[in-house]
Amino acid sequence: MRNKEKRRASNRAYYKRNREELTGKARGKYNPDKRKGRTDHVARNIKYFESWFKIIKDSGKDKCSVCGYNKCFAAIDFHHIDSSEKKIGMAYLLGRKPTPERISELEKCISLCANCHRELHSSRNDNNGRKAAMRPVRPCEIVLVNNDQP
Repeated sequence: MRNKEKRRASNRAYYKRNREELTGKARGKYNPDKRKGRTDHVARNIKYFESWFKIIKDSGKDKCSVCGYNKCFAAIDFHHIDSSEKKIGMAYLLGRKPTPERISELEKCISLCANCHRELHSSRNDNNGRKAAMRPVRPCEIVLVNNDQP
């Protein structure tokens, strides 16, 4: 019985000494000094993304090469023209520092909106009985192949 009372008294004293920190953790408000590294990391990624966006906009790849869609940049995908030359995906690179090697990866791609990109990779027939080819012949054109021809 005595040990139980000592433990309770010790727990109460600990709570009184550390009340501010304990209640902050319970509410999800962690010590800002502990969050500093995470905050710097997020700020750095935002800075890198802004740098990439400027590079992409300057190269004219901020809109769809096929239909010209440019309302929402999040809907733009980067399609590697020749997949054998692909070293790494552009989605991975957008959160990293732009270097000449990484920028050269962007040059191997065409920008497509999500719909045009899905149509490019689709193997299903469309309403006219045509099938979308897997690779465009020119960077801004999707070639449709008629199924009726031999």
